[in-house]
Formats: sequence, C-alpha cells, structure tokens
Amino acid sequence: MTIFFCSEASSRKSKSVEKNSAVPETIAEESRESRLKASEILLVILLAVFLLMFECNVMSFTGMITPFVIHSDLHLDKSAGAYLGGVIRSTFFAGLLLLVIAHRIPLWIVLTMSSSTLMLSSTIFAFFVLESPAMIWISAAGIGLGLSALFGTGIVWTCQYVALKHWHMAVSMLSMCIGNLAPAFLVAPWIETHPMVLAYLVLGLSALLCMTFATMLFVVRNKKKLVLE
Repeated sequence: MTIFFCSEASSRKSKSVEKNSAVPETIAEESRESRLKASEILLVILLAVFLLMFECNVMSFTGMITPFVIHSDLHLDKSAGAYLGGVIRSTFFAGLLLLVIAHRIPLWIVLTMSSSTLMLSSTIFAFFVLESPAMIWISAAGIGLGLSALFGTGIVWTCQYVALKHWHMAVSMLSMCIGNLAPAFLVAPWIETHPMVLAYLVLGLSALLCMTFATMLFVVRNKKKLVLE
C-alpha cells in the first residue's frame, strides 16, 4: 500500500510538472503567432501605401505631362506632349518585356532597381527639366521604365511572405482607387499657373514609394518565405 501511495504521488507530481512546463510554451506560441499576425498586417498596409504611391505617380505623370510641357517654361506644343505620352508607355512596355526575359532575377533586386531608376529619373525631372528640352524626354523614359515592374512585382514579392486574403486585396485596390483619383485634386488646379507642381509631386511620390519599399524590406528581414521565387 505504501508503494501504491508513493507511485500515485509521483504520478501526480510529474503531471503537475508537465502542466506547468506546458504553460510557458503555450504563452510563447501565442506570442509568436501574435507577432506574425501583426507583421503580416503591417506588410499588407505597407503594400497598400506602396500601390497608392505607384498609382498616383502613374496617373499624375501620364495625365498631366501634356499641360506641363505647354504651360511650363519649355513651351512645347500639344504634339510634343502626346509624343511624351508615347515614350512613357513604350518604356513601360519595354520594362515589362525585360522583366519577362530576366524572370530569374530575385524580385527584391527587380524592385530595388526599378525604384532606383524611378527616383533618379524623378530627380532629373524635378531639378533639371527646364535646363534643356532633352531632359524631359530622358526623365519621361526613365520614369516609365522605373514604374513598369513595380505593380506586379510588388504584389508577387509580398505573396512570398503573406498569404493574401480577400480583405488584403480589397484594401490594396481601394488604395489604388485613391491614387487614381488624387491627381485631379493635387495637380490639376495648379498645372496652368504653377506647372512645376507636377515635377515636385512626382519626386515626392517617388521618394515615399522608395521609403515604403525600404520599410517593407525591414519588416521581412527575419521572416521566412511562404513560397520560393
């Protein structure tokens, strides 16, 4: 009987120890899951901001470039503005074609190169466009090339770290709609009297887009990929 009671007490003690050791593990697991969920939500929000900056940049530049070249000190005609629109779309297409050809390049490198090209071209557009008419053609080609890979590649790169859900894409599409609408209020009222507002807006949007992507890279620095490239 003494042996029975000793074994019973030992069994209860071992169960108590296992239960107590399981509690910290459960807390640690819940804490880890909560951090993962928070990082995923933050990444989706950053993606929405990234797409907003992208769409606003595209619509501002392509929609307002003709009135810009007419009313700025460049004093070009409408046909030049139309040709510039063609240059932007041609380099945009060329960028997508290059992306298909060089599809084995890691996505973060593609995004970094595109963002850098966009930032450099936007800087030329903001500070050197009035120095020579050639600058507007160079900056337009560079901006079109820089913007080309950002939309699709940005979404696919995010999918490597987050299983995108319906509400994630709904938020992203809503942000793009805002970006599509914004130029009508940010640029159009001042494009005739202060045409350089377009150049400074494009530069600001490009800088914000680059900073947003840099923040996204920081968020996923220690995060495992869900899918391989």
